[in-house]
Amino acid sequence: MIDLLELAARIEAADAPDRALFQRAGEAVYGQSHAGWPQNLHYAYEGCLAAEAWTSAAEMLVPEGWHTCFMHTGRHSGSCRWELRQRAGDSEESRAVTPGQALAAAAIRAHYAARAS
Repeated sequence: MIDLLELAARIEAADAPDRALFQRAGEAVYGQSHAGWPQNLHYAYEGCLAAEAWTSAAEMLVPEGWHTCFMHTGRHSGSCRWELRQRAGDSEESRAVTPGQALAAAAIRAHYAARAS
């Protein structure tokens, strides 16, 4: 089983988007088998990874009921902060080099929070 918090930390720490980490993120959220993914989402996700559309791929990892509350790219810090919020008021955030990495890590943290509750 994939440790979600460790995976989120690895995505945040990466110097650039990493296809293998994004593939592990998809597997952590939906499972390794296509059967665990919503209809055709696996193909769309793989297409985004092939096109290096990291933020689009990360959007597919956001759990149902969660939405972007805040996103900021630091002009001077060179990092991006992304915060997801749930209607119940729970929130998860992440900082990473790119928006796609920050969103992917925040989405994984949101899945962890949902599974823990």
